[in-house]
Amino acid sequence: MAVLNLDKFYSGLDRLFEGYNPGEVQEYLEKNLAEADASGDIKGATAVLNELSGLYRVQGRFSDAIEASNRSLYNLRQMGQKDTENYATALINLADIYVADKRYREALDMFKSSENILISLGLQEDYRMAALYNNISSVYRALGDRYMALETAQKAMNIIEHHDFGADVETDIATTCINLGEAQISCGILDEAERNLRRACEIYARRTDNRDGHYPAALYALARLEFKRGNLGIAEKYIEEAMCLVEKVAGRGTYYRTLQSALESIRERRDDR
Repeated sequence: MAVLNLDKFYSGLDRLFEGYNPGEVQEYLEKNLAEADASGDIKGATAVLNELSGLYRVQGRFSDAIEASNRSLYNLRQMGQKDTENYATALINLADIYVADKRYREALDMFKSSENILISLGLQEDYRMAALYNNISSVYRALGDRYMALETAQKAMNIIEHHDFGADVETDIATTCINLGEAQISCGILDEAERNLRRACEIYARRTDNRDGHYPAALYALARLEFKRGNLGIAEKYIEEAMCLVEKVAGRGTYYRTLQSALESIRERRDDR
């Protein structure tokens, strides 16, 4: 059998995502993986495994996602790519699965391994490092290590602000502002956190027509900040605004219910005063 035509594979995948049907996407990926395996096409199999691991992660099939991701890493080692950007990216993909599965220690190990490879390749100031440091900071927060979360979030901000990556990077600055703001809230640096979070909100409102999924996260962070200050009424308004945005973009799903629960807690606290 012939090796997988990667251009044809990705164009076919793009068409399926246009009218996204998870079952059809999964069938397409698993069929192409079987064909690549049957023909001994390790490069093609690796490309499919990367996509398949992401699909399994979104589906909550974490064991399958981890298996697919580890197969991809094994294939890359077999191809002599252990110390390459491709391998670092595959490590990040595996870390993302561990984060989704709340296995934060394993996620941190994968993120740090990726960081080491990218630094060894001279990419410590690369734009992608900012995203990696944001991810590492989030994991530190999940582990309760608030000061390492703050230090790593500041690394991300230093990279993304002090280099000319072009106008399109502004929404990534906003994401970094949220991450840094969250870390600052945890450390009690509330005024600086507020400045970062308000900057994020300004960028999202101006550039995304209020439809970026991170915008409600910035508002929710502002709500938690005001809650810490004891301003329950202001916190309530921020959550209500975040709920409106979430409902407009994604409906009343899991995140909407998380915000709803937080709003109810604030109202109960306010009523007890």
